[in-house]
Amino acid sequence: MEPQITTTIEAMRKQEENFYAVRGDYLMSHKHGDDMEDLSISVDYANRESMTEWSYKVIDFLGFGHETVEIATNYFDRFLLTPQGRDALRCPKLFQLANMACLYLSVKMNEEVVLDSKFMSNLSNGLFAYDEVERMELQVLVALQWLVNPPTAFAFIREYLQLLPPMVAKDMKTKTMALCEPQVQVSVMDYNFINVPASTVALLAVMNSLKVLGMDSILLSHVGSLLSYASRVMDIDTVREDIQLTLYEATRDCSSSILLTAAAASCGTGASTENNKSNTNKNKNNNNNNNTTKNTTTATNSTSAGCGVSTQEKMSQRATFNGSPCGVFS
Repeated sequence: MEPQITTTIEAMRKQEENFYAVRGDYLMSHKHGDDMEDLSISVDYANRESMTEWSYKVIDFLGFGHETVEIATNYFDRFLLTPQGRDALRCPKLFQLANMACLYLSVKMNEEVVLDSKFMSNLSNGLFAYDEVERMELQVLVALQWLVNPPTAFAFIREYLQLLPPMVAKDMKTKTMALCEPQVQVSVMDYNFINVPASTVALLAVMNSLKVLGMDSILLSHVGSLLSYASRVMDIDTVREDIQLTLYEATRDCSSSILLTAAAASCGTGASTENNKSNTNKNKNNNNNNNTTKNTTTATNSTSAGCGVSTQEKMSQRATFNGSPCGVFS
């Protein structure tokens, strides 16, 4: 077992546990804690899922990584468990605004292109002014105590794949990452996963993927023990069966198309967006520097990653999905 990799995983687990864990259930319990009054909740599971789905649509159109949505959702869930998040649970409009601000912030922190707040305002069909987006962003930052670099499931998966035994071919690792992506997306969208750590999601996703790919049962058991030990995650056999099954179903639903895409990518010019971001995100997760001064200047004229002003203008026309504000709910 590589000492450097296990040390990295251990540091990520400490960050996850001490700073970025989502502790609580803001939709089921009508309390945030003993020091807070009962709430009249005006949103539900479907509203959260719709907002997360909307975030993925925006990110997909812009060509950004799905890891950005995972991080934004971590911001969002943690924010709603703070005193500052109470009003967003009472008001669907503020619920949407908070989600938009979290996505806006996550893009700032994790993508080469920073979206303008006026652009985000356009995405809401004019429901929110650009200064409202900026004020909510600051409110989120203060509520989260500026802790905005959570270790993600994708980050753990990248580390886990480096721990696989040498006999596991590079091609299988590429396909494993591809099969992990829909599982992570399910965990982000499904409220039942709100308290499941990213490290556990990553472990289950890797194990499910290796099983789908036909890894020998003895080797698979060895890998499970290895990764469980390295990540200090509970023994895989003790994880709630419904959680693992939900993730496994995601691989069954789309494994054929994913594997074809992964095979083409491995023979092509580059890896997936998540792999391209590996070094950047690994560096973020290896240190505790949670200063968000980086990327605070709005880069409205940036054309990096093929997404410049023209793309933002096009996005503002095409991504204001029809229906209620944000295309989600009234």
